[in-house]
Amino acid sequence: MTEMYKTYATHFARACQVPDMAAARAEPSRFVPANWQQWLPKNKDTVVLDFGCGWGTQLMGLYALGYRSLNGVDHTQEMCEFARRSLPREVSIEHAPEICPWLADHACLFEAIIMNNVIEHLPLNQIVNTMSRVREALVPGGFVFISTPNMAALFGAYTRYVDFTHVIGFTEFSLFQLLDLAGFSGHRIVNYSPTSGRGLVRLTRRLLYRSLHRIVGVSPVPTCCESAIDVISYRDAVMHKS
Repeated sequence: MTEMYKTYATHFARACQVPDMAAARAEPSRFVPANWQQWLPKNKDTVVLDFGCGWGTQLMGLYALGYRSLNGVDHTQEMCEFARRSLPREVSIEHAPEICPWLADHACLFEAIIMNNVIEHLPLNQIVNTMSRVREALVPGGFVFISTPNMAALFGAYTRYVDFTHVIGFTEFSLFQLLDLAGFSGHRIVNYSPTSGRGLVRLTRRLLYRSLHRIVGVSPVPTCCESAIDVISYRDAVMHKS
């Protein structure tokens, strides 16, 4: 897996704009979308881990929003070096070629763990163990946020194969199945809730996608038809709030 990521920074630069702290301060919602801000903890001292932090995009946005107990880990050295240079010094960035031992060394430490476009990169034969370690790295009552390409969406195949290092794709049902196996509970989809403006477009798209699934006889019919599935799940069965 390490060999596959030797040129990942170069590939990522072709596909995405390189982030910088000044841009995050000027427009945090470009780095932490508004719909994500709805579930972020109100306490700005919450201990957060960005698992697979890459260049530190989410960490820049979180710092700009006032969060200060921020940590990032990634197994790509070049990405970690960029994140360290770009982020304020109090943000901890660690390089971890082997993520499971790193998580084991940080057991019961984080109140929230963010996995944005990470889970689809985890090898199938390691994914349940890795997610179990993620759960163990959370404090009681802590949660993981996962955003991953949605294979139920219209262009699901494109998002699955746009990156050579993607090794698996998820629907909401297979993602919940994985979280069950890893011991998480209280899984819930937290994608943008349509209200008005752009929400109306999303609502129309959702109705169209669900109608198409019914027409072709797909079962079960997905409830999330966004290009990504955004899910929160909790370490404990009884301590989370619905």
